[in-house]
Amino acid sequence: MGVQGLTGFVEERGVFFTDLRVRDTKLVIDGSSLYHRLCFAPDADFRRGGDYGAFAAAVRDFFGVLRACGVAPFVVLDGGRGAEDRKLATLRGRAAEQLRAAHGLSRGAGGCLVPLLTREAFVQALGRLGVPFVQCFAEADREIAGLANRWGCPVLSLDSDFFVFDLAGGYCPLSHFQWQSVRAAGPQGCYVPARCFSADRFCRHFGPLSKALLPLFAVMNGNDFIGLEALEAFFSKVRLPRGCAAGRGGKHLRLQGLLNWLAQFAEPAEAVDNVLKYLKKHQREEIRELLCTSMEDYAPSDVNLEDFFQNGCYECEAARKADVPQWVLDALAKGAHVMPSDAFAGDSGSENEFPRTYPK
Repeated sequence: MGVQGLTGFVEERGVFFTDLRVRDTKLVIDGSSLYHRLCFAPDADFRRGGDYGAFAAAVRDFFGVLRACGVAPFVVLDGGRGAEDRKLATLRGRAAEQLRAAHGLSRGAGGCLVPLLTREAFVQALGRLGVPFVQCFAEADREIAGLANRWGCPVLSLDSDFFVFDLAGGYCPLSHFQWQSVRAAGPQGCYVPARCFSADRFCRHFGPLSKALLPLFAVMNGNDFIGLEALEAFFSKVRLPRGCAAGRGGKHLRLQGLLNWLAQFAEPAEAVDNVLKYLKKHQREEIRELLCTSMEDYAPSDVNLEDFFQNGCYECEAARKADVPQWVLDALAKGAHVMPSDAFAGDSGSENEFPRTYPK
């Protein structure tokens, strides 16, 4: 998913972050964010269809650093879009951007474009390194948040939706995860310097704001599933308080004003009722349903990924409703559609495999 403008808004205000030394812990990793991050290395060449050897080496180096720091990674990948296809408009826009980028690269222009087989190369590299991973039935965000909260460990991603989830172990943006600058700290061993976002700090700064209202904030501001058009009447009529420390530009002023406005309410239903007062009567029930349905994207997932990593069985209510056979679902979760390859030949000995026991 992704909340429009939220990353820039949060990054402007460092008070929401704390310094974190990542070591001797489990770490739930958003696989899609990670392979995009590693793919867009400063020296990457996108003009000839992808340098998969260099990409595989970057994957190996990344997980080698985690191993050296005693970090047990668990990678979670997105699956399909879901039967409702609510994200279709966003995907069309991104596809158009990719076509423009590909056209520019073919004519010698600069730019970045994820090579077509990057995801497959990433999954193969994970298998070769022995890194535990799962491919979800649909969007992975809720399952990532659920697994991290079950273990009380951080989430590593580059998706602004994780500013919205209530994460017990916090959210570490990949942009602040300095895995190439590992440091040593005496007898405790080495660690990865990182910064960790705290939803508690964020909410205290605005009001305080109830964490239960963060999903409504994300939906009203606009994400990959819902645009702002339906709520423009609200924003054109409501008087949003600015509070203090206004951000740069109108977009961030609206974000801050919306947060301060929501802080006056105790729970989402009360806030939704007050939003609807600014809309025409014939629109209200439709918008209420749209807001409530969209907020469910931030609700806890019914999928128990801990059970998958322990027993290899992936169970999902959405898949059951779609009559997907269990053997198909398990194969999908294990990435069985990706065939083994010798493309990652090199340091493939046992020292590159992660242990099957993990720190608590």
